[in-house]
This record gives sequence, structure tokens and C-alpha cells, in this order.
Amino acid sequence: MAHATVSGSTVAAHTKLSRASVLHKQKDFANPLVLSMPWLGRRHRYPSILATRLTGATTTTTGDNDASITSEATAEAVTAIVKKKRLSREEQMIDAADVLSDMIGNKIFLQLVSVETGAASGIGKRSKDIFIKDWAEKATVQADKVQYTAEFSIDAGFGEPGAVLIRNTHQSEIYLESIALQMQSETVYFPCHSYITAFSNDPKPRVFFSNKVYMPWETPPGLKDLREQELKTLQGNGKGEPKSWERIYDYDVYNDLDDPDKRGEKFPYPRRVRSGRDPCKSDPTKEEKVANGEAVYVLRYESFEPIKQTNFIVWKLRGLVHKLVPSVRALLGATPGEFDDFRDIEQLY
Repeated sequence: MAHATVSGSTVAAHTKLSRASVLHKQKDFANPLVLSMPWLGRRHRYPSILATRLTGATTTTTGDNDASITSEATAEAVTAIVKKKRLSREEQMIDAADVLSDMIGNKIFLQLVSVETGAASGIGKRSKDIFIKDWAEKATVQADKVQYTAEFSIDAGFGEPGAVLIRNTHQSEIYLESIALQMQSETVYFPCHSYITAFSNDPKPRVFFSNKVYMPWETPPGLKDLREQELKTLQGNGKGEPKSWERIYDYDVYNDLDDPDKRGEKFPYPRRVRSGRDPCKSDPTKEEKVANGEAVYVLRYESFEPIKQTNFIVWKLRGLVHKLVPSVRALLGATPGEFDDFRDIEQLY
């Protein structure tokens, strides 16, 4: 028997194909080992080596006739977080403070939710809270996307993971792209593509579901309550002014810029996300105008990033100059308001 280290986990490998195939049929091992070598730019598969992770309380066979009994298994979670490309001075200071606070316990916490319900609670089984363990170590990494790791300890009767709960106790928001949960027999993938605001703004944990698709009536019992809560969060209650970090897809008419001639009876035109501003004193059906410099509520996913905002301003200025220059030339021409030659006529088309 040989030992190797893959992604920080101890791996017991049987190089004899006959012995490995017998163990594989007994489900003592996972799928054929795949090693990733980023420095070579490709992945290598070794079909004759079958491996299993040996971490925590997980036990494995040690002889020809020994049986393997596991009460707890360890699963590694790889979280992909996208970094902002251009940080302001304030954001740089907040990021530095987050690194220090992460070292003293203010971390990003994760919790798995099973598709099976617990006998006592009646909701999906929960794992223990764990946290991203290498945030401070990778604080100086210069990359568009950084992968962080965490380790779950899952009981044998936990069942299939169907969702993950996340709490961000840092001061700044993060953009979570995905979570890959590497279990012994499979990899469970959680597509996220979402901003997670700080715990101080929203103390409720964010929930992300795995990419396994269910019809509404096929939703596992352990996920039903989370699905209902997520739907209520996105719908909102139609009251109050939404905060910048909230995810409320509640629509209303442009009642401060409305054109009654373009309305429809069923869907008044035009529509946009409800801003929730206070009504005017003279007409309660109209919203107050936005004060100069006041931000209008826009869903976080639809707001421009700094680079996109800069490009938008640059192209707006280019369009203004493109419109302004011909007008200035016309005013400063030899005969303002008249055609000097045929080129003036051609420039109209």
C-alpha cells in the first residue's frame, strides 16, 4: 500500500488493479483518482489507482478480511470568490480590516443542509458550522478569482446535501461564484453567482441550492422551508424603501415619469423595480423626486461595477463631443446656417 497527499488530504492508494477492483465493487473506494496539475496546464487521470480520503474520524480497511465502518466523513468545500478589479481607498482599508478580523474569529461561515428532514426538527438536517480557513493566508493573492477551502464533518446518516447556508461576518460584501463540495463518492456543485452582504446589514444567512433540478412537487422535504423563505425574500412585502443590499424583485409603474397615453389597463407603462420613496404631499399617488446626489434603488446585480461605470461615462462624453463638434463648426463657418460646398450636404447623410 502506498500513501500520497492530494489537496491536503491523506490518500491511501492501491496500485494493484486486481485488489483495487475488488475494493471498488465493495464501494470501499471512490471513483478513479484525478490529479490536477495547474503548473502543467492539464489534468491527469490514473485509471489503475483507486483512492479514498482518510481524514478526521473516517476509517478504512487495513487487512484482507477487515471491514470498514465509518461514523463520520470529511468533505472538502472549494469556494470560488471573485475579487473586485478596482478598489477605492475606503474599500482597501475595509479589506485590510477584514483580514485582521478574520484572524480573530469574524469569518465566513458555511453550513450544509440535507434533503432529508430530522426526526425532531422536521426541517432539513444541518451540519456543524464551519468557516473558510485560508482567507487571511490568501489576502495578498492578486487574481480575478480566488479559491478558498473549508472542511465539513458529516455524519453517516446525514443524507445528500441539497443546500448550503452562508454568513458573511466581514465588513465588506463578497461575490461568491460557486461552491464545489468534494465528497467521497461524488462532487456536489452549488452555483451561486451572487453578492453576499455583510452580517451587520442582513443577519439572516444566504441560502444556495445545488444544481440538481426538481419539479415543484418533487422538492425534497428538507429543502421546502428554505425554498419558501427564499421566495418571500425575493418578492418582498411591498412596504418601505428597499436597501441597496436587498434582493427584492417588486415592480411598480414609473409614477413620477409616467405617460398616461402609453398605459395599459392590465400593465401600466412603463414599469420598473419599486423604489419605495415617500409620496408627494400634493399628490399621494406620485413619488417624491430624487434629490440631487441621492442614489436610486437598483438591484445589486444590475448596478454598474467601477470599470463599467467608467466606460459608460467615457462613451457618454464621446457621444456628446460627436454631437457638439459639428454644431461648433457650423457656427464658426464662413456662412453660418448655409451650405458652403457639396461636402456640407454629403455630411448630412
